[in-house]
Amino acid sequence: MAAREQGFVRQKDEFLWLAVCRHVCYRPDTSISDCRRPMLENISLEETLVGYYTWNVGQNLVYLDAVTARLREFSPEEAAHGIPVEDFIAQIESGSRARVAKAVYNSLTNGVFYDQEYRIRLKSSGFRWLRTTGRVILDGDRIPIMAMGTVRDVSAGKVLLM
Repeated sequence: MAAREQGFVRQKDEFLWLAVCRHVCYRPDTSISDCRRPMLENISLEETLVGYYTWNVGQNLVYLDAVTARLREFSPEEAAHGIPVEDFIAQIESGSRARVAKAVYNSLTNGVFYDQEYRIRLKSSGFRWLRTTGRVILDGDRIPIMAMGTVRDVSAGKVLLM
């Protein structure tokens, strides 16, 4: 039964699909089953989620929520204990590594907004396109102390554009 017909949403998955369906179809009276389009059939729930990270710059450890840990193939234990930023850079394909490192450096030194898309090599083989956004927090002396932001899987959009 569609979430609209139930009168409430029982599962987060239904809510997320409903949000994606309404956004793409632009038809509020359309049920979820009527809304599915071939373009959306291969988009996983994971691709509709936003993950979050926090980087303790002084300790050089990045802490991840469950979504970001899954997107980057880190265990929940690793995500909770913190991961050195070098492990993130190592995942990025070599052709994009310098560009991403420069953007991180600019954010660290100037506190500017960070917004990058890049591919990472997965431990399970293959690649995944990610979009990472965030901002570095500087202390009173303009020393970076923390960064926080979002991670989203943008692989489906990249495949559609190819």
